[in-house]
Amino acid sequence: MLYFGLMMEVELFEPAGTPHRFRDASATEPLRILWIHASVDATRTLVETGVTARVDAEHDRAAAHD
Repeated sequence: MLYFGLMMEVELFEPAGTPHRFRDASATEPLRILWIHASVDATRTLVETGVTARVDAEHDRAAAHD
């Protein structure tokens, strides 16, 4: 698994199927990520569970908590 502790602006490309994790390394600033997917049907698979779901489903859950 690729692991990134981010404290500055960076540009990353993660090929499909590459396990990776982003963690905010700052104690004072929130981590902000702009995700750009090549398809509107993009999915994410959680390594811990193997569960695959559409990325846009995460936005539906977040909206329900607002």
